[in-house]
Amino acid sequence: MALLAPLRRVEKFGLEVPANVTYPKWEPGGEYTKSVVIKNVNIKTQKIKFKVSSNAFFSTLYPQPIVLSAGNTYSLPITFRPTEKSDYEDFIEFETKEGAFRVPLYALIPQPHLTVPESLQFGVCGVKDTVTIDITITNTGFVPTELRWECFPPFEITPLVAGLGVKESIGLKVSFKPLTATVHSVPAVLHYGEDLSLSKTMKLIGTSKYPHLEVKHTKTSSPVKCRSPVKRIRPRQHEFDGSVRVQFGDVPVGIVSEATIEIINTTPVPASFTLLPESETHLKDVLLTFSHSEGTIPPFGTLINKLYYAPSYPEQVSARYFNLNTVGGLGSTRIICTGNPISPGLSLMEECANFGSVECGQSSTVVVHIRNTSNAHCLYQVLIDPECVFHADSPCGEIKPDSVNPLILHFSPNKPHPYHRVIEILCLNQEPLTLHAIGSAYTDTIRPVVLKPHHVSLYKSAAYSGLSRYPPEFLDECIENGSVAIDKDGLLLITENADPQIYQNASVSGGEQGKQQHSSMYTRYLQPENEPYESTHVSIDVESIDFGFTPYRRSSEKKVVTITNHTEGNVYCVWSTERGEVFQVVPSERQIHPNTTVVFDVTFWPDKPNQLFSRQLECYICYKSLRNYSMVNDQVLILPWCLHLRAIAHSFSPGTEPFLPSLSFNTCNIVFPSTIEKRTVYRTLVGRNRGDTPVMFKFTPDPTSVFDIKPECGLITGVHQLFVLSMSPKFPQLYESILSCTMNNCPDYKQDLLLSGLADTPKIEISKGNVYFMPTLIGSYSEVNLSIKNPCGLPVRVVWQTRGPQAHIMSVNPQILSIGPCDTAGVSFRFSPLEEKDYCVKVVAVTTFRNLNIEKSAHRYKYAIKLHGHGGTGNIKCSRNEIDCKSVSIGTSRRHHIELENVSNCTVSFRLGLSQVIEFEDNTKEEVPLGKTTHGVELSQAEGGLAPHYKLPLTLTLRPSQPGLIHSSLYYRLTGDNNTDNRGETNLMANRNNGWVLLCSFQFRGVYPGLCIINVQTDGMTASLSKSQVWNMLQIDRLNYFLNQYPSAEELRYTISTRHSVTRKVPTLTRAFVDFNFGTAALAKEKESVYYLLLENNSSVPTEWGFQFPADMYLEPEYWSETGCLNATEQHEFDVVKNGLYTISPKRGVLSVGERVIVRCSYRHSTLGLSQLPVLLKINRGREIMLNFIGSTSPVNSPSITYLSPVHVFAPVPIDVQSHQIQYFGLTNFGDTTGAYSIDTAPLDELTATNYGICILKCLEPEGILPPRQTTPIPFVFSPTEAKSYTFDLSVCLSTGSILTISFQGEGLATDLISKIDLEPVTQNIPEISDLKLPDQMIGQSQERFNLGNIPLYAVVRRLIFLKNQSQYSLSFNWELTGHLLEKIVSIHPKSGYLQPSQAITCRITFHALSSPAVYDTDITCKIVNESEQVVYKKKMEEWNKSGSDSQHHFTIADPETKTTPRVTGHTTGKTYEEWKKFDLSVKSKTRTRKRLKEEIKAPEPPTVQYIRIGITAKTHTISDYSKLFDDFDSYTIDQRSLSFNHSPPTNEKGMVTVKRSESVTVDAILTQMLRELLTDSNFKSSLTTLVQEPVPFFSQFSSKYQPTSVAIDSKETLVAARHVYAARLENLPMDTAEQGSSSSFHFERDDKPLETVSAISVGLPEPPPPLAALNCEDKIGFEIKNSPEFQVMTEKTVENILLNIVRESLAKELNLSAPLYTIAKPPKTM
Repeated sequence: MALLAPLRRVEKFGLEVPANVTYPKWEPGGEYTKSVVIKNVNIKTQKIKFKVSSNAFFSTLYPQPIVLSAGNTYSLPITFRPTEKSDYEDFIEFETKEGAFRVPLYALIPQPHLTVPESLQFGVCGVKDTVTIDITITNTGFVPTELRWECFPPFEITPLVAGLGVKESIGLKVSFKPLTATVHSVPAVLHYGEDLSLSKTMKLIGTSKYPHLEVKHTKTSSPVKCRSPVKRIRPRQHEFDGSVRVQFGDVPVGIVSEATIEIINTTPVPASFTLLPESETHLKDVLLTFSHSEGTIPPFGTLINKLYYAPSYPEQVSARYFNLNTVGGLGSTRIICTGNPISPGLSLMEECANFGSVECGQSSTVVVHIRNTSNAHCLYQVLIDPECVFHADSPCGEIKPDSVNPLILHFSPNKPHPYHRVIEILCLNQEPLTLHAIGSAYTDTIRPVVLKPHHVSLYKSAAYSGLSRYPPEFLDECIENGSVAIDKDGLLLITENADPQIYQNASVSGGEQGKQQHSSMYTRYLQPENEPYESTHVSIDVESIDFGFTPYRRSSEKKVVTITNHTEGNVYCVWSTERGEVFQVVPSERQIHPNTTVVFDVTFWPDKPNQLFSRQLECYICYKSLRNYSMVNDQVLILPWCLHLRAIAHSFSPGTEPFLPSLSFNTCNIVFPSTIEKRTVYRTLVGRNRGDTPVMFKFTPDPTSVFDIKPECGLITGVHQLFVLSMSPKFPQLYESILSCTMNNCPDYKQDLLLSGLADTPKIEISKGNVYFMPTLIGSYSEVNLSIKNPCGLPVRVVWQTRGPQAHIMSVNPQILSIGPCDTAGVSFRFSPLEEKDYCVKVVAVTTFRNLNIEKSAHRYKYAIKLHGHGGTGNIKCSRNEIDCKSVSIGTSRRHHIELENVSNCTVSFRLGLSQVIEFEDNTKEEVPLGKTTHGVELSQAEGGLAPHYKLPLTLTLRPSQPGLIHSSLYYRLTGDNNTDNRGETNLMANRNNGWVLLCSFQFRGVYPGLCIINVQTDGMTASLSKSQVWNMLQIDRLNYFLNQYPSAEELRYTISTRHSVTRKVPTLTRAFVDFNFGTAALAKEKESVYYLLLENNSSVPTEWGFQFPADMYLEPEYWSETGCLNATEQHEFDVVKNGLYTISPKRGVLSVGERVIVRCSYRHSTLGLSQLPVLLKINRGREIMLNFIGSTSPVNSPSITYLSPVHVFAPVPIDVQSHQIQYFGLTNFGDTTGAYSIDTAPLDELTATNYGICILKCLEPEGILPPRQTTPIPFVFSPTEAKSYTFDLSVCLSTGSILTISFQGEGLATDLISKIDLEPVTQNIPEISDLKLPDQMIGQSQERFNLGNIPLYAVVRRLIFLKNQSQYSLSFNWELTGHLLEKIVSIHPKSGYLQPSQAITCRITFHALSSPAVYDTDITCKIVNESEQVVYKKKMEEWNKSGSDSQHHFTIADPETKTTPRVTGHTTGKTYEEWKKFDLSVKSKTRTRKRLKEEIKAPEPPTVQYIRIGITAKTHTISDYSKLFDDFDSYTIDQRSLSFNHSPPTNEKGMVTVKRSESVTVDAILTQMLRELLTDSNFKSSLTTLVQEPVPFFSQFSSKYQPTSVAIDSKETLVAARHVYAARLENLPMDTAEQGSSSSFHFERDDKPLETVSAISVGLPEPPPPLAALNCEDKIGFEIKNSPEFQVMTEKTVENILLNIVRESLAKELNLSAPLYTIAKPPKTM
């Protein structure tokens, strides 16, 4: 048995065991054993138990405890005995002291196990690119397997099928080849195992992207001087967007110009590219090459690509197009390369070399200069031999850039003759240069004429006119007879008297000479050898003679040459050869008659063996008369001519190897520039002799006779030899030929030149044959651009011709177009319809070659294009006809988007216009017509174009500058070339508006952001104030008035965030000031007066608001500029802010339309005295209002009496009423102690005396007490006698010693001028419904104020209010009716109760219009207590009371002399409190003990109490006055029981006496102290409980109560009759009774007994009419019961209770009042 430890081990309860035991390889019937190795890794010995497996296939030792010491190991063998081929799973369980665990046992069927990655990430790959990842798969199982992959595009796996042995590995290649740009996630499935039944999945993930390349120009870097930058130009009409143009400029031929471009890969994938020419040319002239024509750029990489431009011949402006194609890319980038090859720039500084007259045998020398003005080295060669009469020291050479080389010429004549030769100087890549060399040779016997430089110009003129064909003597005769004349410049002219033959010869000769004069130097040099020009004077039939091999010192065969005289005179020929030379011409001199031919023999006699011979034989010819200077007039002298013949030969005997030639050409592939038929083009070639021996060359003639080369034979003795090649095509086609050059007359030494050229025709390639225009608006135009390409190698001129009656409809621009070689240009066709119909016009393009002297009819091609178009009308519609843009804040802007749609088939051009009507707030209007400057509206696009059925987004920017409603109308007008109406159809509205058509109308209102305060709540020290008091203290109406006004320009100057104050004083940019009075309270650090303001955005735009303290607007200066001195006001404000007395939260915000926010304003009473702080309420782009925060703190235990306003205004009172209302003026005591007041009524007495004893204003309570934290109403009766305004100034003396002066104002109203508004109670715009919900508010109320209006006396008015518990606790409520007056006139039911969470209750408020007429403005307070907290409080209070009761009998005596710990004594001492109090303790000890007890035992704080208030405002009138002033008396119910009132005069029932002020204060202080002592006395408290249980005292029976006398009042049949009875009774009251009813003591008392009658009036009233006599006794009793007051009250209460129950059931959701009505159909009747 082998001990095999598992690979992975785990720790269980301090034991290290294998994670599992696996039997990987087994067969049925075998026995396999493995061990479980257990190691104790704990620090103590462990005892282990194990359980044997119940499975018979796994067995182990007999179970016995295993004891393992720390660090020891134990091996438990487990034997596996399989019986069949299946999977086996089991476990062995071990148990320790700490717990039990299991070790799994596995014996699975042997299977292959492959390690395959779960996924492969290929990253980002370019489209059509390939990313390959190599992976390795290993078979970790014990069975070999076959692999087969199942893979899907764009992924590939190689190989797909393979075999894998045990423990073997195989490498795979996974490729990612995307064809589209997307995210690819493909599963690759690997099938393996027996029958490929097993599988594994490998997820292949890759992202493909399109590669994109950008071409960017950079600075060029060229090793030569000629460099040109790469320029990105604006694409022309024919170019693609983003094309890059590389302009090389002027580049000399033979120079390589270099430019650099950057190819940038802007994608995260590699980008492969190719640079290919856009079109292949017929000629293989490689002018442009790239350093990288293909390659791959890494992601976000850059490739520097160089362009090389090497022109091969001049006079060709080349343009090549290349496309940068990206493998897998979506597009290509065009690169346009242009260059202008130019000639090197060699020139002669002298035109003529004059050698003068030289004796034969002598020599003369002249130096001429060759200048090179280019930037390249230039090669030249003078085509004269050293043996010639005119010869040069260095016939070939190289001129450096920008330099001048001297050319030394020699004149060595050997025969007397006038000499003139045009010396050709060949230049590489340039036309040959010509130099006129003149000289005369004489002997003693022969003196020819002396040639001078001006003879050259005379000769050119004579040759041009054809007179050079005549001898000088003939011209002299013509001058004499007048046929020829001499002009002022000495030139010969043919006159009118000339012979006609001279005219004919002159016209023919002159035309040919003119062609020769204007032909190129190539043409003059390369004349056909077999076709002599007729215009030439003399000609030779051959230009070269090849004698071949001639033995040494033997004469060769004669060669015959023929010279023809084409002139009209005798000429004399002189050959430059002499006797003894290798080449001889016989005869050497001879005369030739006019128009005759002479034959000469040329022989070759070599003087050296094995040599190469070459000689240029010259024949100088002149008119015979020129050989004698005396026979020729200088004015008619004609220059001689020179004919030259090239003769070559060699003396190498057959079988002798000639010199080894080392001749190389600069190119063997010569491409001629494009030309036309019968027009010759030229190229130059240079052959370099690399050896040290001369090289003889000879070119075989071209079999096609198209190509030619000069010189065709010769001997190269110098460094190089220049050749001129020509191509003269006969037909327009591509020509190719090979010229073979045989060197040293040996067939083995040959070199071929490949010549090619193209004879072009002026053809063009047009992208379209038919041009279709879009439907075009009548009067407008549309354009179509076409691309025209010139495939030729010559510039093409295109002329467009438009014919037909509709030619003016279609036009082409440009009319004449020039296109360079292989270039592309664009042409624009314009269609301008005049009427609504279809058009078809044919235009013809005539093409010719540009700048070529060819016949007009030759080389012309025509191309026809048909233009199709349709003329139509246009119309534009708007997406919305009417737009309401709502409101826009002044000073801001808002954008509105609309769409304009072209509903026609034509592309239209339009112009937009606006007209406006502005309605200002003062009801004035302003009209802005079309074309004028509009207000507050800007268009994103005032004009433009629209394609057919295309939508154009248009943005309206609204920017109002002043408030008002702006009505705007948007118009459009179609425009064309003439900017007129181009609709093509008449429109009534368009005609009325000068072509303008209405699109849409929109309106918007310019407004300022607004804000208003709609409600206010109090908390803290101001919680006891009524809503009307708070409304007046904060001046809410005044604040809202200012908020509704428009801001001034100064207020709009700054925003909320701008700090603009340079001083600590708040800048006052506004005239709106409002006082915010926080009231007065006693000094306490924790006391605050809190106001909750409900702000609402009442405007139609969002409002940004903020409260700014002085520091928020202060722009703090630099430290050095601070003075450090503050005045008193600044110091006060600084202290207020520093102490944090005023807080506002939040201080700023933004409100959307209709949104509300609660702002908490508080004042902390921590500083004595008056605290004021200016706070700016700022609305951004709106009003600024200065709020003067006023708060006061009074000392503790002192009253603080104040008033709301120094001016009190009474309600208006009619002057003719019988009874005037009582009105109240309130004094508020903000202190914590009682105060008193006294009003000086002396001014009122004086006023009464002035008005003849009529009391205008009477104070009913001139003196009184002011309870703390309450407002005391002082009653006044204002009785005006005239319809005017009254003002009364009264002094009020306060108990604090201060005197207040109050101005009372009132107004008397005439009855005929009274309106209902004047009689309504003043409510200060206080809302009736509570909208302000505080965050911690526990209960909600449906209404917080009732305005009952005008009410007649004795009427009963009822209102309902709903209370809802908004908290999660159980609440209790209790209505508090404080005050004698409030208890009499207001009742509420239920008065108290409990509310569970989310429970609602209905309360009924009843207002009884009793007492005298008065103006009421009072509040009912409801106390809200959290019962959950109240229960806790009561429990704590009981515990505290218990501990307090113990403290009365347990106390500690501290003796300073006693060092022991004091003991607590109690009842165990045997002494009671009464005994202990007999001890004489010092006052100091008592005070100290009480203080210590107070600190040790502190009473629990009661729960927080919340208050809600219901405000009631009403104005009561007597019944007679109400009937006179109002007509709705029938809507009120009169409580007839309330008519019982007391007629006895007011008596002092309390037995009060009048005392002085000082006495009253003294008595008040004594009684207060006595009451405090009684409250602190425990005996007094205990005696109160016994008094309640005592019987009724005997003296209570002596109480007297006044019982009024009652009389019966019969009911009337109608309520109208009762109203007149009541009014009549009140009108008959005596004056004293009325006055008593107006006094404060005139009150009503109710009788506890049921009232059957109504209290009678002291005066006699007429009895009511008796009931109907016809009624019997029972009906009479019923009638009396129904009309009795009790029955009416009972009936009213019954109906009221029914309605109240319905409302309560609906509130409790037991009844749905809004449910629809259902009709129940009756069952059908049964027969």
